[in-house]
Amino acid sequence: MNIDEFNISEDSVKELLLKYAMKIENIVPSIKKTHSIYIDLAKPLDFCLSKIDDSFKNKLSGYCIYVIKINEKISNKNLKTYKLKKYNSENSIKLPQINDTNIESKYLYVGSSKNIKTRLKQHIGKVPKGTYSLRLKDWFLGEIHIDIYCFHNNQDEVQIIEDLLWEKLKPIFGRQGKK
Repeated sequence: MNIDEFNISEDSVKELLLKYAMKIENIVPSIKKTHSIYIDLAKPLDFCLSKIDDSFKNKLSGYCIYVIKINEKISNKNLKTYKLKKYNSENSIKLPQINDTNIESKYLYVGSSKNIKTRLKQHIGKVPKGTYSLRLKDWFLGEIHIDIYCFHNNQDEVQIIEDLLWEKLKPIFGRQGKK
């Protein structure tokens, strides 16, 4: 059986990059912040979760990208608590990776979701077992700010934007690329 080989050439790579550039060009006009939420994690969990509920009275459609940030760099105490929770072998919770090269960032996490309300609640602390999330209430008691951008594009296009934001903001937690 003769199988045609696909040769990666400079021209084929340029063609693919041009296709992505055209997709991004079509996405850029639709980028706008749809929500901003401030949450004081020193407050009780129910209060923090209600802040998310109050922010989403109407159901959002499409994919949303969210950026979780803090006002100042993360303290060594908070980071140590996070690492203890993450690396405790008796602990079965799933926490995102720590990006040691980004430790000075004020950005904690960049992510995307089609069900933004549920996903943000997971990051605050209402999490089913086996789900990767920050579980902020377990280790961080400061104020967080969450910016949300919603899109009516497909998941691949939203992933491109998320990856570009991740590269620019360099969050402390999580990873770049499709999760």
